[in-house]
Amino acid sequence: MVLDHNTYAESWTDVITKATPLFKDYYEKEKEFFLKIDLAGKTVLDVGCGEGRFTNLLAKKSKEVVGIDINESELEVAKKANADLKNVTFFHENCLKMHFADSFFDYVFAPDLIANLADKKVSAIKEMVRVAKQNGKIFITAYSENALADRIKSYIAAKVPYHIIDEKKGFVLLDLGADVLNHPSEQFSKQDLMELCQQAGQTKVTVQPLNKIAYVCVIDVQK
Repeated sequence: MVLDHNTYAESWTDVITKATPLFKDYYEKEKEFFLKIDLAGKTVLDVGCGEGRFTNLLAKKSKEVVGIDINESELEVAKKANADLKNVTFFHENCLKMHFADSFFDYVFAPDLIANLADKKVSAIKEMVRVAKQNGKIFITAYSENALADRIKSYIAAKVPYHIIDEKKGFVLLDLGADVLNHPSEQFSKQDLMELCQQAGQTKVTVQPLNKIAYVCVIDVQK
């Protein structure tokens, strides 16, 4: 398949637009879950904020939101989309080594992030724990073990080249634009997510389905 998008931002926007009904339902359920959280007076970190699809929602409910992303094309989209919000700041930054002080944020959100981190997932969770306050919360969403078929249909519809590495685990490589080649993406069982959190030293963890193809993992941070 010929690469059809110049940037990650273009390709992922296309995936979301042309996604299957179940894939789109995941995004709606994710949004509904986040909107129910009481963020009044909270300082919030949006890790892997992408094009800022949640940054705006979080900012309207919280004291301050900081968004970070490693992909510059996505971050530029986010900055433009949230330019009118005074309580939002963006940084071009790697989630594995953030510049923020220890215990700085009340809540940390990481929507659809850990699927993209290959063998760095535990390191990323540890870094999120570091910047979160004691008894703060970390919210991680991820594809479930049932997601592969809907994901592939969505990638094909958006003309995003992919290669399945492990069909059982749903590990694929995506070519999402000239700025991010061979982008890893995988999916998880409930037990997988629990074990990742435990490896990061966190035991007060709940994992619940958002729908058939996605989970939300909530960490009650303990240091």
